[in-house]
Amino acid sequence: MTPRGVATRAPRVAVADPRHTAAAHAGPVRARQLLEAGGYTPATEPAVIAYRVETTGHRQTGIVTEVAVDDYRAGRILRHESVQPDRVRRLTEMAERTGLEHTPVLLTHLPSAELREALATITTAAPDVRTTGAGVAHELWLRSGAELDLAVRTAIRRAGPLYIADGHHRMAAAEQHDARAGAPGDADPSRYALAALFPADEMQVHGYHRCLRLPAGLGEQQVLELLAAQPGVRSVRPGERGTGRTRAEPGVVPVRIDGHHHQLALRPGGEPDVVQLDRQVLPALAEAAGVEPVPVPSTGGGCACAHTRTVHFHPSPPSVERVMALADAGEVLPPKSTWFSPKAKSGLLVRACGPPGLRAVADLGSAGSGVPA
Repeated sequence: MTPRGVATRAPRVAVADPRHTAAAHAGPVRARQLLEAGGYTPATEPAVIAYRVETTGHRQTGIVTEVAVDDYRAGRILRHESVQPDRVRRLTEMAERTGLEHTPVLLTHLPSAELREALATITTAAPDVRTTGAGVAHELWLRSGAELDLAVRTAIRRAGPLYIADGHHRMAAAEQHDARAGAPGDADPSRYALAALFPADEMQVHGYHRCLRLPAGLGEQQVLELLAAQPGVRSVRPGERGTGRTRAEPGVVPVRIDGHHHQLALRPGGEPDVVQLDRQVLPALAEAAGVEPVPVPSTGGGCACAHTRTVHFHPSPPSVERVMALADAGEVLPPKSTWFSPKAKSGLLVRACGPPGLRAVADLGSAGSGVPA
C-alpha cells in the first residue's frame, strides 16, 4: 500500500544577494552574519520557488518547499542511508545556535505531470536569481500567490512519498531539533525542514569510491590474494600494467592498486556493490592494512587514491530506481553509499528553524521588503 503524500507549506525563506552567495556558502554562522547585515531579502509570501540545477549535459528542475518533520517520523519521507549520531548532534546544535537552515534537504519523488506542468509554466521567464560556480549553475524563479501555492502543494501530496537523495543527516537533525524544541502546534518553524524536491527521472547518482592507503610491507600481490580469499569475491582478474582504466559495471568492481588496474568480480547478492564491499570485502583488507577505508565521491575534488601506495575501489552505483526501491523496502545502507549530484547550493536560501533565526527577516517583510513576484 502506497503511503499518503507528504504535507508541505510554502517556504518562509530569504534569498541571498547575488553579491554574497559565495560567502553565504561558507556555513550557517556566516549566513547568519550576512542575514543580520542585510545580505538576504525575504521572499514574498506565500512563496512558490522553482529551482533549477544545471551542469554539463544534465539539468534538473524542482520546487523549494518546507516538509513536515512528522512525515519523516511516520515514514512518508524515506531514507536509504544510516546516519552518524555525532554528525547529527553537531548539526542540531548548529541549528540551535544560529536558528537557521541554510542547505535544503534534497528529496526526490515519482515523476508528476502536475508538478512538471506547473514548473514549465513558472520557468518560461528568465530566472530571478542565477549563480554559477564549480561548473554548476543554480537558478531560482520567485513567485507568490495563494492559488499557485495550493496547486503546487496539492501536486506534491499527490506525488506520494518523498525519498531523501542528499541530506540524511540534515533531515535527522531537523527531527532532533524539533524534539528538543518541544514547540506546540504545527505553525512553529521547528516542525518543518527546508527541502528541494526533484523528480526521480531527472536525478543522477554517482556513488562513492573507497580508498585505502597501503602500509609498508603490504604489497600489490598480497592485496590481490587477500581480496580473492574473501567470501563475497567470485574472482580477481589482474589488469594491464599501466594507466588504462577498467569500466565499472554491476557486480564487477574496478580496483586500482598503486596505479595498476584490476577487476574484482563479486558474488551475486541482493545489495548494491558498495555495500557488499563494505560488509564482505573491505573489513579484512582494512585489518591487514591497519587503516580504515575512506569514502570518496566519484565526482568533485581531489582523491586520496591519487597518491601512490593506495588501493582504490570504484563500485558501480545503484540506479535512482533501485535506491527508491531499497527505501520502500525499509533497507538502510551504510553512510556514504550513494552520491547524488549535483546538489542544492548552501546559503542561496536561508530559513528560520527557531529563535533567533529570521526574526529580522520577518521584520523586513512587514516593512514591505520582498523579491520580484
